[in-house]
Amino acid sequence: MAMSKISQFVNGWAGEIVRVNGEIEKLTVLMRSMSRASDPIKDSAENVRYLRDMARETPFSLIALSEGFVRLKATGIDPMNGSMQAFADAVAGVGGSDVKLERVTLAISQMAGKGVIQMEELRQQLGEALPRATELMARSMGVSYAQLVKEVSTGRVMAGPAIEALRLELER
Repeated sequence: MAMSKISQFVNGWAGEIVRVNGEIEKLTVLMRSMSRASDPIKDSAENVRYLRDMARETPFSLIALSEGFVRLKATGIDPMNGSMQAFADAVAGVGGSDVKLERVTLAISQMAGKGVIQMEELRQQLGEALPRATELMARSMGVSYAQLVKEVSTGRVMAGPAIEALRLELER
Protein backbone atom coordinates (compact mmCIF):
# COMPACT_ATOMS: atom_id res chain seq x y z
CA MET A 1 0.00 0.00 0.00
CA ALA A 2 2.83 2.36 0.90
CA MET A 3 4.56 1.64 -2.42
CA SER A 4 1.34 2.40 -4.26
CA LYS A 5 1.05 5.77 -2.51
CA ILE A 6 4.67 6.61 -3.32
CA SER A 7 4.11 5.64 -6.95
CA GLN A 8 0.99 7.82 -7.14
CA PHE A 9 2.95 10.72 -5.66
CA VAL A 10 5.90 10.34 -8.04
CA ASN A 11 3.72 9.85 -11.12
CA GLY A 12 1.07 12.40 -10.16
CA TRP A 13 0.98 16.17 -10.01
CA ALA A 14 3.58 16.39 -7.25
CA GLY A 15 6.04 14.37 -9.30
CA GLU A 16 5.42 16.65 -12.26
CA ILE A 17 6.22 19.68 -10.10
CA VAL A 18 9.48 18.07 -9.00
CA ARG A 19 10.38 17.23 -12.63
CA VAL A 20 9.64 20.77 -13.85
CA ASN A 21 11.66 22.28 -11.02
CA GLY A 22 14.52 19.93 -11.87
CA GLU A 23 14.38 21.05 -15.52
CA ILE A 24 14.42 24.71 -14.49
CA GLU A 25 17.40 24.08 -12.23
CA LYS A 26 19.31 22.30 -15.03
CA LEU A 27 18.36 25.10 -17.43
CA THR A 28 19.62 27.74 -14.99
CA VAL A 29 22.97 26.00 -14.65
CA LEU A 30 23.24 25.57 -18.43
CA MET A 31 22.42 29.25 -19.04
CA ARG A 32 24.96 30.30 -16.45
CA SER A 33 27.66 28.22 -18.13
CA MET A 34 26.82 29.69 -21.58
CA SER A 35 26.71 33.28 -20.37
CA ARG A 36 29.40 35.71 -21.42
CA ALA A 37 27.93 38.56 -19.38
CA SER A 38 29.80 40.20 -16.54
CA ASP A 39 27.11 38.88 -14.17
CA PRO A 40 26.29 35.35 -15.39
CA ILE A 41 23.86 34.71 -12.54
CA LYS A 42 21.69 37.68 -13.48
CA ASP A 43 22.02 36.87 -17.19
CA SER A 44 20.99 33.24 -16.68
CA ALA A 45 18.02 34.29 -14.55
CA GLU A 46 16.85 36.65 -17.32
CA ASN A 47 17.20 33.88 -19.93
CA VAL A 48 15.27 31.38 -17.81
CA ARG A 49 12.55 33.97 -17.12
CA TYR A 50 12.33 34.67 -20.86
CA LEU A 51 11.93 30.97 -21.62
CA ARG A 52 9.35 30.45 -18.87
CA ASP A 53 7.32 33.35 -20.24
CA MET A 54 7.56 31.91 -23.75
CA ALA A 55 6.42 28.51 -22.48
CA ARG A 56 3.33 30.18 -21.00
CA GLU A 57 2.58 32.19 -24.16
CA THR A 58 3.33 29.62 -26.88
CA PRO A 59 2.13 26.06 -27.45
CA PHE A 60 5.62 24.65 -26.84
CA SER A 61 7.12 22.96 -23.82
CA LEU A 62 9.83 24.57 -21.75
CA ILE A 63 12.16 21.73 -22.77
CA ALA A 64 11.63 22.30 -26.52
CA LEU A 65 12.07 26.05 -26.14
CA SER A 66 15.21 25.71 -24.04
CA GLU A 67 16.78 23.24 -26.50
CA GLY A 68 16.09 25.63 -29.37
CA PHE A 69 17.40 28.56 -27.34
CA VAL A 70 20.64 26.71 -26.59
CA ARG A 71 21.07 25.64 -30.23
CA LEU A 72 20.67 29.17 -31.50
CA LYS A 73 22.92 30.68 -28.86
CA ALA A 74 25.63 28.05 -29.43
CA THR A 75 25.85 28.95 -33.13
CA GLY A 76 26.09 32.69 -32.57
CA ILE A 77 22.44 33.65 -33.06
CA ASP A 78 21.07 35.75 -30.21
CA PRO A 79 17.72 34.18 -29.27
CA MET A 80 16.88 37.21 -27.12
CA ASN A 81 16.91 39.63 -30.10
CA GLY A 82 13.62 38.26 -31.37
CA SER A 83 14.97 35.21 -33.20
CA MET A 84 13.51 32.65 -30.81
CA GLN A 85 10.18 34.44 -30.73
CA ALA A 86 10.02 34.75 -34.53
CA PHE A 87 10.77 31.07 -35.10
CA ALA A 88 8.37 29.94 -32.36
CA ASP A 89 5.60 32.17 -33.73
CA ALA A 90 6.18 30.89 -37.26
CA VAL A 91 6.01 27.26 -36.17
CA ALA A 92 2.94 27.92 -34.03
CA GLY A 93 1.34 29.70 -37.00
CA VAL A 94 1.44 26.51 -39.05
CA GLY A 95 0.13 24.38 -36.19
CA GLY A 96 3.57 23.09 -35.33
CA SER A 97 4.62 20.99 -32.40
CA ASP A 98 7.71 20.69 -30.22
CA VAL A 99 9.19 18.41 -32.88
CA LYS A 100 8.71 21.01 -35.62
CA LEU A 101 10.23 23.72 -33.44
CA GLU A 102 13.19 21.42 -32.87
CA ARG A 103 13.57 20.91 -36.65
CA VAL A 104 13.47 24.64 -37.31
CA THR A 105 16.06 25.52 -34.67
CA LEU A 106 18.24 22.60 -35.80
CA ALA A 107 18.09 23.75 -39.44
CA ILE A 108 18.83 27.37 -38.51
CA SER A 109 21.71 26.38 -36.23
CA GLN A 110 23.21 24.10 -38.88
CA MET A 111 23.02 26.88 -41.48
CA ALA A 112 24.65 29.31 -39.07
CA GLY A 113 27.31 26.77 -38.15
CA LYS A 114 28.23 26.10 -41.78
CA GLY A 115 28.25 29.78 -42.66
CA VAL A 116 26.35 29.24 -45.91
CA ILE A 117 22.84 28.14 -46.78
CA GLN A 118 22.59 24.67 -48.28
CA MET A 119 19.53 23.11 -49.87
CA GLU A 120 19.51 20.21 -47.43
CA GLU A 121 18.80 22.47 -44.46
CA LEU A 122 16.67 24.94 -46.39
CA ARG A 123 14.30 22.54 -48.12
CA GLN A 124 14.43 19.35 -46.12
CA GLN A 125 14.74 20.50 -42.53
CA LEU A 126 13.42 24.05 -42.51
CA GLY A 127 10.98 23.62 -45.39
CA GLU A 128 9.36 20.52 -43.93
CA ALA A 129 8.78 22.18 -40.58
CA LEU A 130 7.87 25.61 -42.00
CA PRO A 131 6.09 25.36 -45.32
CA ARG A 132 6.98 28.31 -47.57
CA ALA A 133 10.27 28.90 -45.70
CA THR A 134 12.25 28.99 -48.95
CA GLU A 135 9.73 31.36 -50.50
CA LEU A 136 9.82 33.60 -47.42
CA MET A 137 13.62 33.64 -47.41
CA ALA A 138 13.66 34.58 -51.10
CA ARG A 139 11.15 37.39 -50.50
CA SER A 140 13.12 38.63 -47.49
CA MET A 141 16.25 38.84 -49.64
CA GLY A 142 14.50 40.58 -52.53
CA VAL A 143 15.00 37.75 -55.03
CA SER A 144 12.74 35.23 -56.70
CA TYR A 145 12.38 31.67 -55.47
CA ALA A 146 14.23 30.39 -58.55
CA GLN A 147 17.05 32.90 -58.06
CA LEU A 148 17.46 31.90 -54.41
CA VAL A 149 17.59 28.21 -55.33
CA LYS A 150 20.23 28.97 -57.97
CA GLU A 151 22.32 31.05 -55.55
CA VAL A 152 22.07 28.41 -52.82
CA SER A 153 23.15 25.67 -55.23
CA THR A 154 26.34 27.61 -55.98
CA GLY A 155 27.08 28.09 -52.27
CA ARG A 156 27.04 31.88 -52.44
CA VAL A 157 24.30 32.63 -49.89
CA MET A 158 25.89 33.62 -46.59
CA ALA A 159 23.97 32.22 -43.62
CA GLY A 160 24.16 35.20 -41.25
CA PRO A 161 22.46 37.83 -43.43
CA ALA A 162 20.01 35.27 -44.88
CA ILE A 163 18.88 34.06 -41.45
CA GLU A 164 18.52 37.62 -40.20
CA ALA A 165 16.46 38.56 -43.26
CA LEU A 166 14.26 35.49 -42.73
CA ARG A 167 13.81 36.39 -39.06
CA LEU A 168 12.69 39.90 -39.97
CA GLU A 169 10.32 38.48 -42.61
CA LEU A 170 8.83 36.08 -40.06
CA GLU A 171 8.34 38.97 -37.62
CA ARG A 172 6.45 40.88 -40.31
